[in-house]
Formats: sequence, C-alpha cells, structure tokens
Amino acid sequence: MFRLIPSIAVGESQVKPGGVLIYDTNGITSHPTRTDICIYQIDATAECARLGQAKLFNTMILGAYLKVRPVVEMENVMAGLKKTLPERAWKMLPQNEEAIKHGGEIIRQVR
Repeated sequence: MFRLIPSIAVGESQVKPGGVLIYDTNGITSHPTRTDICIYQIDATAECARLGQAKLFNTMILGAYLKVRPVVEMENVMAGLKKTLPERAWKMLPQNEEAIKHGGEIIRQVR
C-alpha cells in the first residue's frame, strides 16, 4: 500500500517491518530512524517549484515509488491516467509522464 502521510512520525510507525517509506524532504526536521524498513527521500516539492509545476507533485512521487517497487508498467500508468482524467486535462499527460520519470531519477535511498 502507498499513502502520502504528512508526518514522518506517523508515517514511519505505520510501515510494516521490511516495508518502504518514501518521504519528501520539504519541511522535515526529524528524519526517520527505523532500521527495519527501507527509507527513501525525494525533493519533489523543490523540484516541482523549480519546474513551476506544483500540480505534478503526486505524479513525481508516483515515479519515485515505481522506481523502488515497479508494480506497474509506464504504459499502464499513462493509460490509467488518460482513462481517469477528464479530457480537458489530457494536455498535461506528457508533463505527467515526464514527472513520473523524473521522480524515478531523483529518489535517493537513505537506508
């Protein structure tokens, strides 16, 4: 299961042993400490700001997750986005695909 959780303290406690915790570094002052999980960080907020595309945050995080746990192929992600997004949002599909790829490139394993 994958959920965005705004608090490291809450999120870290909810990950099962052997699981994965991915967190955005923005505003984090207390970093995860558990040693029985895989911990990754991503500067998605900063990257979205740099690109001027705050709306791409979730797809960038999705790309990071798919890098760590490749549970679905990119073609299926894009097909799913096209199927679920309203037609007026389809013009953003190329940017979403790039954000997914970029998220996979900028994720870093902490431990």
